Order: sequence, then structure tokens, then C-alpha cells
Amino acid sequence: MGFFCIVQHQSEQYKFSTRNISKIKCISFDNNNLNIEIHAQKFILLLEIHEGNYAKLKAPSKGEMLQNIKESLTAKVKMTLIEKKTSKSIFETKGKYGGLDISNPHLLRKSYSK
Repeated sequence: MGFFCIVQHQSEQYKFSTRNISKIKCISFDNNNLNIEIHAQKFILLLEIHEGNYAKLKAPSKGEMLQNIKESLTAKVKMTLIEKKTSKSIFETKGKYGGLDISNPHLLRKSYSK
């Protein structure tokens, strides 16, 4: 599985990806709350997401529109960026109109930690 995430704060970009050897340390989904913890070499990104109102949509699976997903445009998101060396929070922000698509939520209900 590959991933990437770029966080822009002021004039600085913080990159998290499989390419720069960042690791998803934890993913959990319970009671409509998604928590993700990503570690890069010098930083930790914490995402706390409440899915909000959602619509059920069809999505592709093996070339056919067979899979069901949940899509929300009102997800509440809390993002915290932490410097590993000092454990100091670089910034924390909240938003209430995040976009979120979740497929196979039953798989996310089983917490993933590495």
C-alpha cells in the first residue's frame, strides 16, 4: 500500500509518503470516528476525523460499480503536527467541512497498528 500527504503550514511543507519512508503507525475507526497516526523521519501527523453526514455511493471494484462507499463533505477534522525530537506541537487546526470517502468500513473497525 502506498500513500502520500502534504501539509502546508505558513511557508513550510511537511511531506508524508511511502517515498520518504513515512509509516502509517495506526488507523482506527469506531463510532464514525477515524483516527490516523503517520510518522515521518522528524514529524508525527495526527488526524482525528468525525465523518459527519454522508451519502452511500457506488464505487468501482474490479471494473464494475459494485462496491458501496460512504462519502461525506461535512467531516470534522482535527490535525496536529508534532516535532518528534522535542514532542512539541508545531500546529493544530480544526475544520468542519472535510471531504471523506470510506470504503469497507468493517475492515477499518479492526484497528491497525504497526
